[in-house]
Amino acid sequence: MPKLIYAEPDDEITNLVDRLRSEKEEQDLVFVLPAASRVLQSGLNARLLMQYSNSLGKTTAIVSPDQRTQAMGIETGFRVFGSLAAYETGAPLTAAAAGPAGVNGTPVLAPVTPRATPAPPRRPPPAVPRPAPARPAPRATPAAAAGDPPDRIRIYVVGGLAAMLLLCVAALAFLPTATVEIIVDARPVQTTATVAGSTAGPGPSDQLAVQTTLVTAQEQNQQQVTSTGTKVIPATPSTGTVIFTNNGGICGPYVDPPVDFQKGIDVYTDSGIHFTTQADSGVIPAGKPSGPIPVTASSAGASTNVAAGAIDHVSGGGCPSNYSVTNPQATSGGADQQQKTVISQQDLDNVKSSLGNPLQDKVKQDLQQKFGGQKPLTETQVIDVAATYDHKLGDETPNFNATVVVKGRVTTVDDAKVKHVLRVALEHTVPAGYALTDNALKLDYSVASHDDNGGVIFDGNVSGYIAASVDIPKLQQQVAGKSPAQARSLIETTVDAPNPVIRQNPPFLPWLPWIPSHIQIKRLVQNIQAG
Repeated sequence: MPKLIYAEPDDEITNLVDRLRSEKEEQDLVFVLPAASRVLQSGLNARLLMQYSNSLGKTTAIVSPDQRTQAMGIETGFRVFGSLAAYETGAPLTAAAAGPAGVNGTPVLAPVTPRATPAPPRRPPPAVPRPAPARPAPRATPAAAAGDPPDRIRIYVVGGLAAMLLLCVAALAFLPTATVEIIVDARPVQTTATVAGSTAGPGPSDQLAVQTTLVTAQEQNQQQVTSTGTKVIPATPSTGTVIFTNNGGICGPYVDPPVDFQKGIDVYTDSGIHFTTQADSGVIPAGKPSGPIPVTASSAGASTNVAAGAIDHVSGGGCPSNYSVTNPQATSGGADQQQKTVISQQDLDNVKSSLGNPLQDKVKQDLQQKFGGQKPLTETQVIDVAATYDHKLGDETPNFNATVVVKGRVTTVDDAKVKHVLRVALEHTVPAGYALTDNALKLDYSVASHDDNGGVIFDGNVSGYIAASVDIPKLQQQVAGKSPAQARSLIETTVDAPNPVIRQNPPFLPWLPWIPSHIQIKRLVQNIQAG
């Protein structure tokens, strides 16, 4: 009974191929895809799954409620069912039921078994006449031998003729040779193939898979960097407190009037450094001091830091002799404008270029040393540059420490193995009775997709020429001992090659040599055209 394989919505084609490989015993498999799955909506993925199924000798069906997946599966050649219920009843969808796929599929390449040509019955070689054994002559007496010379001469003549006959028969059997030239026309042939590459390597029966290698390298460097950024710190005014005192006395029509100093009263020193009160003093009775009232210098700079008691004047007011002001403590916090050295964004960017660029070149060299004769796939190469610092942007510091780490990775593949797989794919398209010619194949492939773990899908194209094949040892056996006309007729019915050329040595013999190895058969290919 077929085994059901349930796919997840986010499964990729590599997941389905791995599931297909892992089923070592099961021959009939059914992939059940959820409605949200998009893995078989790509013609490339569908062809890849079909080619893997064929190469592993498995029969694969698809169950999916998605119409595009159904159409793509039917277009590729899968048996497709809209639901498990339909699968259990054995009712697959047709192309009309699933709707148009809109994708050109690539036919699955299946090996073609060449047709066997029955061998014609072998004709036995003609019998070679043998001379009759000479009967021993009766012993003659000396007188008879001497008196009968014609009998002795007859014996010598018959023996010589028999020897000559044996030599002629042997010469006719072993000395003749023949050359047969079979002229066949070449035809262009080409195909496309999808080849999967994985670092896990292909299984023993995976004919359309190759192993890839993920090559990695890392370099790092640490250096102290001088800060070049600047930050201007503006000047600040000094701050402090003052105390107002109501001295009492007559001021206008009032005797001992109360005093209330509002916020914003200007007070100053003998040298003309002015301060402004930051709060209301409240009503100050005659003869009483106020509490501490905060003041801020009206200008900025270190010169606004004044000693205790330096503030002793109040601006405005009618009777200055009736009140007084002073600062019990020196004012502080006044500072002149300053310029500080800080870490700028340019400092951080320069670290990646000054330290990172040499490290990138070193990482690329490290990767090349690890290729081991394999071909790097430049589409998969990634170089990452990361920098860390012991201070952050804008920190006030003359210098800081920076560490740069550069990591690189690239996927490599055995170029010869990929081309071998493409050749096998082309051989599967050759019909029975034909074979690839000796002309060099045109092989080309490119990266269709890849992941960060070394998995790659290649799109391959291969083209060459085919011509009628000739089983030379078998044909030598078939034409041995036949007349040139019989040999020519047999070759024309066995091989798709009209008018074979037969040359004999000596040319007058009515049959070809009886010994197959004395017949040289040449297969000549003509009409090579651009494919």
